[in-house]
Amino acid sequence: MRTDSSTSRASGTPRATDATQVRDAGLRLTRRVQGWIAAGAVAMAGVLGAVTAHAYHARAAATVTTAPAAQVPADDAGSSGATSPAAPIQPPTAAPVPAPSTNVAPVVSGGS
Repeated sequence: MRTDSSTSRASGTPRATDATQVRDAGLRLTRRVQGWIAAGAVAMAGVLGAVTAHAYHARAAATVTTAPAAQVPADDAGSSGATSPAAPIQPPTAAPVPAPSTNVAPVVSGGS
């Protein structure tokens, strides 16, 4: 049997305390790093969203603009090349009619 077991316990206690302190410091550092990573991810998502919204807004604004007015060619009298508005689009006189089907046999899926 060991006679110095009380001595080993006394010397083992500071080691356990040191290991616990090191572990706790590591956990605090890990939490802090995770917090910064989460904050960075949220910030990057916001920046990416803003850039994307700006890019799509610029495209959408370009497609919404009206067509430029048609220019009237300048005549020899020296007109300034004034523009006149384009003629409005007129609806068709009759609705389009679908073409008659040339396939008279019914189609059966999986049939043989």
